Amino acid sequence: MLSRTGPFSYKAVNKTGTAETTAPLNFPKSGFERVEEGAVEPFFVEPLKPAQVTEGDTVILKCRVNKEP
Repeated sequence: MLSRTGPFSYKAVNKTGTAETTAPLNFPKSGFERVEEGAVEPFFVEPLKPAQVTEGDTVILKCRVNKEP
């Protein structure tokens, strides 16, 4: 069962205009941990990379996030 959701938005911009989309981002309840003293914020191990696509094509955006205890 999903216990939390949050909006995820993406905005594409080029010389002819902009387009935006928003979708819910769901986190399973079991995915949350208590924050321990000395914990650090999550950080991007692999950030989003630029992508070029043709209108109407599908694009998959990937990034990797990690944290240290």
